[in-house]
Amino acid sequence: MSGGLRRRFAAWAIDDGGSWGTHDAAPSTPPRGIRRLWGPVEPYLGSSVPIVVCLALVSLLAGFAEAAMIYFVVRIAAELAGSAGALELSIGPLSTSTGLTGAFVGAFVALGASAVLSFAAAVLTARLSVRSLNRARKRTLGAFIDAGWELQSKERAGALQELLNTHVTKISQAVLVISDGLIASLGFAALMISALVVQPIAAGTIILGVALVAIALRPISRMTRRQANLQKSLGQDYAVNIAGVVAMAREINVFGVWEQMRSLMERRADRVSRSGFVTRLLLRSNPIVYQTAVMALLLVGMLGVRAADPGDVANLGAVVVLLVRAMSYSQRINSAAQQVQEVAPYVEEVQAREALYRSAPRSDATERLDRVEEMRLDSVTFGYEPEEPVLHEVSLEITRGEVIGLVGPSGSGKSTLVQILLRLRDPDAGRYLVNGIDAARFDRSSWARAVTFVPQENHILRGTVHDNIALFRDGVTAEHVAHAAVRAHLDADVRALPLGYETEIGSGAADLSGGQRQRLGLARALAGHPDVVVLDEPTSALDMRSEVLVQETLSQLKGDVTMIIVAHRLTTLAVCDRIIVLQDGRISAVGTYKQLQRRSRFFREAVELSRLPA
Repeated sequence: MSGGLRRRFAAWAIDDGGSWGTHDAAPSTPPRGIRRLWGPVEPYLGSSVPIVVCLALVSLLAGFAEAAMIYFVVRIAAELAGSAGALELSIGPLSTSTGLTGAFVGAFVALGASAVLSFAAAVLTARLSVRSLNRARKRTLGAFIDAGWELQSKERAGALQELLNTHVTKISQAVLVISDGLIASLGFAALMISALVVQPIAAGTIILGVALVAIALRPISRMTRRQANLQKSLGQDYAVNIAGVVAMAREINVFGVWEQMRSLMERRADRVSRSGFVTRLLLRSNPIVYQTAVMALLLVGMLGVRAADPGDVANLGAVVVLLVRAMSYSQRINSAAQQVQEVAPYVEEVQAREALYRSAPRSDATERLDRVEEMRLDSVTFGYEPEEPVLHEVSLEITRGEVIGLVGPSGSGKSTLVQILLRLRDPDAGRYLVNGIDAARFDRSSWARAVTFVPQENHILRGTVHDNIALFRDGVTAEHVAHAAVRAHLDADVRALPLGYETEIGSGAADLSGGQRQRLGLARALAGHPDVVVLDEPTSALDMRSEVLVQETLSQLKGDVTMIIVAHRLTTLAVCDRIIVLQDGRISAVGTYKQLQRRSRFFREAVELSRLPA
């Protein structure tokens, strides 16, 4: 296969075909468990009903081709073991005569048709599997990104990664299970129909027996399902704990608790392992029981044929081979039904989490925000839990170009107030007005251009310096990036890198110091030419040189950009026009640096603790 053809084939395989609505399953009768799994998997297949229908048709034809090949082979073998001459082919009421050459030709034709159809089924199955994985990842991550911050902020560290890696791959596995169950069901049906035509007694006995065995094994299937649910929960918790270990790697080394952490994680791994053992044991034991039962049924069916008039011995031999081959298909059906119990909890978890994300979409409006002249909080109250407000009737007015400092003890509501100012959360009561208009009326796109944020810890994506400053925003050019870096006193550091702004940084690439990261975050905020910049502890973890550089940037921005600075280091507040003291969710004092030393006991104590001159 040429490179271009191979690429086109791969693109066809993963293309999700767009979105689609609810459709009926393919015309088949797979096991009940597989049919139950189809509903949760269906949205992740895209417009794949034609592919499923095609897979069903191909599988059925492949089964009949295989049945024809088996019949020809057995009749040829019987003829070769007996007398030569004309070969009498008899199937039910139909009979014909042909030579060995014709029989061989028929066998080869049936073999070729079976091989081609089986390969076509494999291609269709692979496409469905890859498409479902691709679409599930897009849908789930897209739903998370489109969700509101209130829901996003509750996501446990590592949980989304586990969902998009382990759980989503189970959807692809589920599609393989469904496809294999469909192929096996239709292959089994084709062989059993053929066997019924040739020898009804044996085939009828097997069909009835397989149904009874499937019913008898349902308790094991239910046990497998319960155990798979437990395995899913333990696996997800383990992944979240691993994420915590990675995040605390520095602290683990500093405090010397390697052995304790290893022991803790080993105990948790053992719990996952014990649960996995029980799940795997149930999955492995079920086929053994099933295989034993169906082989016993096959023997019973042959005894029935023996008791009746067997007729043509060659036909009897063909029926036996057809039934043995049909049993292998029935084992695949049973195995697929068992695997459904293992993967179903993961698929349902992905579906439930996606539904949860979509239940709390990020709100948007249509009014455009061109310029922020004034921001006003009017008796704003907010709480994360009902009847437990974190902010109490906060009122505040900020005019364009002002620099506002925000201080207060831990737990006073500073972070919550910042989230409301950024429109990450909406007030429970009161109003948040921008230019005299409810802030919720502005569309998110123009809001994001006008109001931006510099967090205390600036995260870096694996990419170039330019990519990290521009952050995929339309209209942010290389010139804007360089200018923002100059204003953030980062330009000289960047140009000292091997490839300047095209240097790869982030995980596994060149890294930046804490001070450089903070200035990169400041450049990222300034690159979009915002009207308002909210800074959360911009100098709390910086060395003296970096702190001085950030202070210079803030001083240069004063009067040009409205700034709201959350700070514990009071030296950062020197640039502020006004400082707001927040205590117990309420504004306890507002004033300049000197005024607050007289008006606020908290501020006065903070100044004393920082050992600044009065």
